[in-house]
Amino acid sequence: MSRLSGKLFLIVVLSAILYALSFAGWTEDMRITERGYEIYPQIIARNDTLHVAWFQIAGDNLVSYMRSIDGGETWGGVIDLVEDNHRGVWPDLTLNGGRAMIGWFDVEPVYPNDQLPNIAFSISNRGDEWSMPEYVYDSEFEGPFITATTLSSDTIYVVYHARWSDSTGTKPIIFLYSPDLGASWSDPYTLGHAIIYLNSLIIAECGGSLFTVWTSVPVPESTTFEAIVRVSHDGGFDWDDKIILSENGGRPAQRACLACNRATGELAVGWMDYNYPGDLYIRITSDGGYTWEPQLHVTDHHAIASPDIEFVGDTLWAVWDDRSISRNPELGFRKSVDRGQSWGPIERLTYAEGSSFDPWLSYDNGKLHLVWDDSRPPHGASEIYYKRWEADVGIDEGNKPKVSSLLTVYPNPFNSTTVMAYTDLEGGDIEIYNIAGQLVKELRVRGSQEGKITWDATDAAGEKVSSGIYFARATGIAGAQTIKLVYLK
Repeated sequence: MSRLSGKLFLIVVLSAILYALSFAGWTEDMRITERGYEIYPQIIARNDTLHVAWFQIAGDNLVSYMRSIDGGETWGGVIDLVEDNHRGVWPDLTLNGGRAMIGWFDVEPVYPNDQLPNIAFSISNRGDEWSMPEYVYDSEFEGPFITATTLSSDTIYVVYHARWSDSTGTKPIIFLYSPDLGASWSDPYTLGHAIIYLNSLIIAECGGSLFTVWTSVPVPESTTFEAIVRVSHDGGFDWDDKIILSENGGRPAQRACLACNRATGELAVGWMDYNYPGDLYIRITSDGGYTWEPQLHVTDHHAIASPDIEFVGDTLWAVWDDRSISRNPELGFRKSVDRGQSWGPIERLTYAEGSSFDPWLSYDNGKLHLVWDDSRPPHGASEIYYKRWEADVGIDEGNKPKVSSLLTVYPNPFNSTTVMAYTDLEGGDIEIYNIAGQLVKELRVRGSQEGKITWDATDAAGEKVSSGIYFARATGIAGAQTIKLVYLK
C-alpha cells in the first residue's frame, strides 16, 4: 500500500469512527411525511405517545398533526386541521394533562384580492380526533401579524403582534385569554410595543407562572433586536414589567426558544445572538420569573440558527441548524449536565445531501425525541424527519428523582375541598397563596398521610377564604412546583 493510499485509508477510517460517535445512542433518521414543503415541526413526548405538529409552506398551506403511540417506531396518518379555503401557518402545539391543542395564524381569502387574518385553534382529547377550527375573533377582525397560543387546564392563552399601530405610533403586542376553552374571551391587554416586526413570539406556562417571550426592537430602550420577557404570576390578570434578557452589546437577538423543567418548575429561555447566523445564549429563572440567572454562552462559533432547548433536572440539551459543519446546514447538538455551567462537545446529528432546519426537542421517560425539516434527495422539497436518543438520559438528572409532576390536585376547580397528592409519598411542604401573592396557609404533608392532604379552603386562622384563584406551591426532594387552584363557592 502506497503512503498516499494509506493516508486516504486512515482518513476514511477516522471519518467512519467520527460518524459512528456522532450517532452513538441515536436512532436512524426517519422520514414521517411525504407531501413536500412541510416545515417548522414541533414535538411533545409523553410516555410512548409522541405528538407532532407542523405546517405546509406551499400548496394548500395546511397546519397538520401526526402521532406515534409506540415511541416513534410507527406513525399514524396525517390529520389536517385548517378549514377549506383557509390558510394556516406557525402552529403552536400544547399538551396539558390528556388534552392537546394546536393554535395557528389563520388567513381566510376574501374576494377578490383581500384576506382576513385571525387566530385559530383546534382541540383533541387523545390526538386521534380534533375539533373543527375555532377562532378568537369574529370575521371582521384584521389584527394579528404573528401569533402564539398555549393551553392550561381549560384556559387558552393567546398573544399576538398586531398589524395596526396604536396611539404610540408603534404596533402593540396583545394578550388575551379564554377560561372556558374559547366560549368567552377576556378584554385585550397590551404587553408591549415593537417598532418593526417580531422575530419570534412564544407564550407558555411553567411552574405556575405565565411567560411571554419575544425578540424585537423594544420601545424605547434599544435600537436593535433584544430577547424580552414579561411574566404573570396569576394567570394573566397582572403582569410584571418587561425584562430584557439579552446582554450582548447591541448585536441582534433572534429566534427565541424556551424549555420548562417540569420536575422543578424552572424555565430556560434561549435565543440566537451575534447577527445571523449567530450563537446560542440561555438564561434560567428558578423562582417563576422574579429573578434571572446570569447569561449562559452555549456556542461561540457564530454559525447557528433556529435553536431549540430541553431542560430536565440539571441537564440542558441544545440543538440547532449549523452553518459551519457542512456545505449545507446540518443539525448540531450539545449537552450540559450542570445547568449550563459547562458543555460537552458539539455533535453533528445529520449527514444529508440536502439541508436540515428547524429542530425541536422533547424529553420524556428516559428518551430524547427530535423532529426537524429536511430537504434531502430524492424529494428535495422539505419533509419532516424524526429520530430519538435511546441512551438512558435520565441518569443525567443529578440527584433528583425523575418525576413528571411533584404535585397533583383534584378536583380543580373545587367548591368545598380539594385533595393534594405528592408523587413523593414522603410528602413535603405546601404553601397556599392568594392572587396578590400573600401567604394564606401552610400545610405539612407527612409520610404517614401517604403523600396526601386535603385543603378545605380555610386560611391560617381557620376562616373560609373568598372564592377566586389561589396557588399551591409544593416543595420536596424533587424540587418545587406551583399549581393554580380555582375555588368556587
